[in-house]
Amino acid sequence: MKSFFKDYWELCKESNKWMKKHWKGYLVLCFIISLIYLAPYIVELTKEKRLENDFSEKEDEKCQL
Repeated sequence: MKSFFKDYWELCKESNKWMKKHWKGYLVLCFIISLIYLAPYIVELTKEKRLENDFSEKEDEKCQL
């Protein structure tokens, strides 16, 4: 079991070296993946807002008449 933790620790050291070297690219990658994942929700919210604004403008026009 001790050899497992020693090997795992060595692996973590290598991962940390990679992350220190490529942290900016990794951050950009995570941001892009998050945008792709959240894009349908963002589009739906903008559609709802647009429809809500159109509906309120039509009501305002009716009230002015």
